[in-house]
Amino acid sequence: MCPSTRKWNISITEANKEAQLVLLEAAKARQAMKPRDLEISVDFECCKFMGSKKGQKRPQTVKQHDCAWLKQKVLTDWRENITELKLGILGNEEFLKVMVFPKLQSLEFRMYDRRITGFNMRIMECVIFFNAATLKKLSLQNISSRDVIFQPNIPKLVLTTLILKKWQMGTLDSFIDACSDTLEVIDISHCESWNPITLAQLKDHFKKKLPKLRHLRLRHCRDEFRAVMYAMSPAELVTLRLVDNSFDYYGAMLKWTLPKVKFLWIESQMMCRFMADFQLESLEVLVAVKIMYRVPMFQEMCNKEDPEDLFENLKFPKLKELMVEGNDVWCRQLIQQNAESLERLTILRPTEGCDKLIELDCHFPNMKMMALRFSGEPVQTLVSSMKAKCPATTTIHTDRIKILGETKKHAEGYPYPMPGVVEDFATLIRDMNQKNSAGRDYGDGLDFGTLLGLLKFPGGQPDC
Repeated sequence: MCPSTRKWNISITEANKEAQLVLLEAAKARQAMKPRDLEISVDFECCKFMGSKKGQKRPQTVKQHDCAWLKQKVLTDWRENITELKLGILGNEEFLKVMVFPKLQSLEFRMYDRRITGFNMRIMECVIFFNAATLKKLSLQNISSRDVIFQPNIPKLVLTTLILKKWQMGTLDSFIDACSDTLEVIDISHCESWNPITLAQLKDHFKKKLPKLRHLRLRHCRDEFRAVMYAMSPAELVTLRLVDNSFDYYGAMLKWTLPKVKFLWIESQMMCRFMADFQLESLEVLVAVKIMYRVPMFQEMCNKEDPEDLFENLKFPKLKELMVEGNDVWCRQLIQQNAESLERLTILRPTEGCDKLIELDCHFPNMKMMALRFSGEPVQTLVSSMKAKCPATTTIHTDRIKILGETKKHAEGYPYPMPGVVEDFATLIRDMNQKNSAGRDYGDGLDFGTLLGLLKFPGGQPDC
């Protein structure tokens, strides 16, 4: 609680719930004597599963704390002041079906295994419906079941941010129909479809477009969910994050132009061919990892006789930050062509040793921070070489912990509304430390014909 700003962040866990109740009772008495215009964020973590530790086999019976009485008391006492609410739904919170929060702007529902029922979803639907006039941000987690699909009947919402984790297609349909005119941020991950449907059917799902969508994140999404790409205007996007996605996304993207994108995160095994086609004249931050580079394959695919032609137009005039995985020829060209504008450069898990980077024929006149994450290789020679190419004030990190801390701190200051970006960076850097990618081949077992067949282009194969 912060009395000076009148903004309270309250997290209630199983361990601290009794102490929090005492504090809230005292605060309620003071509020009754001297009412204040408070903004309260409440996070009920007390009803999370109390299961096994990471790495241990999950028990058949999982203990879960029943805290419906606690939720009812806190929410009833402070509903007039709550602006943000996060809670799990167990199915015994029937009091929520008629509760209105006049100032509620942000709402997060969490579901747990074996708790997904029509009754639970009815509770969530009622809360969303009765607070639709003020709700700006909605997050739904684990709303996925073979038996029940969450499709709330809500005619109109004014959401600007929608976050869906472990969800189904019908859920996205309902919300896009209800707030297509106001959505600015969509963050969807771990989407599921129990009944595969065709691309033509997916296009019919989206009757409305998303004219105000500016920030999109897709993570661990199956290829059927390319439909979201047909419901937006990619030319208006400012941030785009495609994290650990399948090949099929890029069939829909090949005809995109992204002139306003400032932040681009790509984890793709095909993007090194198509990135130059996106018209990224406004790009400031680029994260390009899990890239598969095969000169013969891309020469054949693009009908190029000279491998150097594959590196045309990799220069982005406003690029300030670059993070790449490996240091193959494509990564080196990307670094070299943008060296003059770069202020931050991170190279994770190079695959060809230090000598290739030492040979870079460029200087970094604006470089402020450089991170070189190697796995056990001597880097002193490389650090000396890079320092010679940078201003004297440039900081160069090689330690994973320092790289992780610096990257997370910097990401927190991004001026874009990007849910989960700090967590994405942390996960990426940790993963890079766990396994050396030397010799790793993203294309193992996939010949050119197979790869090309994986791309399902909406209008037939494109002219490369």
